Amino acid sequence: EDLREAAKAAAKEGADIAALANVRDGAALVALLGDHCKRWGIEAARVICEPGPAIRRMLCARWWLRRLRRAHGRRCEGAAIVGGVIRRGLWPYASQDAVERREAQRRRNARAIDKAVIESESTGESLPLADVVAGSVANPEIKRGELMVRIKGCDAIANEGGLACEFWTLTAPSRFHAQRITGAVSEPNQNYAGATPKEAQQYLSKVWARARAAWKRRWLGVFGLRTAEPHHDGCPHWHLIAYGTRRELRFARRLLRVYALRDTPDEPGARKHRFVVLEANGA
Repeated sequence: EDLREAAKAAAKEGADIAALANVRDGAALVALLGDHCKRWGIEAARVICEPGPAIRRMLCARWWLRRLRRAHGRRCEGAAIVGGVIRRGLWPYASQDAVERREAQRRRNARAIDKAVIESESTGESLPLADVVAGSVANPEIKRGELMVRIKGCDAIANEGGLACEFWTLTAPSRFHAQRITGAVSEPNQNYAGATPKEAQQYLSKVWARARAAWKRRWLGVFGLRTAEPHHDGCPHWHLIAYGTRRELRFARRLLRVYALRDTPDEPGARKHRFVVLEANGA
């Protein structure tokens, strides 16, 4: 309820700013509303083609509620990570608060979906929205099945072309990890610099973008799938399934390892854990 009231107040303040500013330049109004968003601690709406849609979003209470919920969740989770409660043996992967927030969100969504009906304008036929959602990729079982179908499709393409398959793991440097494992227990990582999971994900995305650009410059035809997974302390790492000829995979692997180790390559455990080839075989 506090977030709802805050969203209404923020949207009203934005409307007052737009009325008092009385500017006809859309870009100038976007800048004013962007500063308003920063004061509330959220990201401003992006301008894609024209400023109009971004302005309307920053004046909408529902848009503010979504952004405030996201910012609130990230800050709470960041505080839990810094506080050392997200770790093996206590709250692994995510805080209990985050789990409860997610469950509450699912219950809200389920209640809204159960009340909604979709009606065709042409035929007048109506369907409960819950039935439509159950038959779409919004259903976790269908989403998982679609993922497995994609993996099987990549395997089929690789088998048909006589390609090899390798499994890689890409991990962020030590400063992104709040906890470290010593034996069977977890303890605070002295190298942790206060980075958030979002910042760790951005770092991994940058490493990946540089590696892909290097592959493209060398005409390496590697394809596959990748997924992000949290460590016990909430810091993400990536798993990748890569397909290609053995020669191309070898070069792609070496290039990705180079970019993975460009940042603090001499810290303890970097060469062992930063980039790992879990398995390599013929598809």
